[in-house]
Amino acid sequence: MTAVRSSHPKSLDNCNIRYLERYITSTRDIRRQALNEIKNILNLSICTNIVQKTIVKDVSIGYRIERKKPSLNGEKNKAPLKFSKDRIY
Repeated sequence: MTAVRSSHPKSLDNCNIRYLERYITSTRDIRRQALNEIKNILNLSICTNIVQKTIVKDVSIGYRIERKKPSLNGEKNKAPLKFSKDRIY
């Protein structure tokens, strides 16, 4: 006896989900791509909303796109230390 499904089957199988996860987590630049670009590169014949939901639920990457942080070099790197030393003494 087979189990009765309570909902329709997933649009992506486990193999496609792993492929999507491997592609997205490979580099930072890919994580910043638009969902439509990712869908076209991977040749997925599904809606971009399904790609987004799969990324959030199955791949466990949040909705937000990570932004580049400004690099600290030279004067900017020494300023916090100087500030704290001036306040201590």
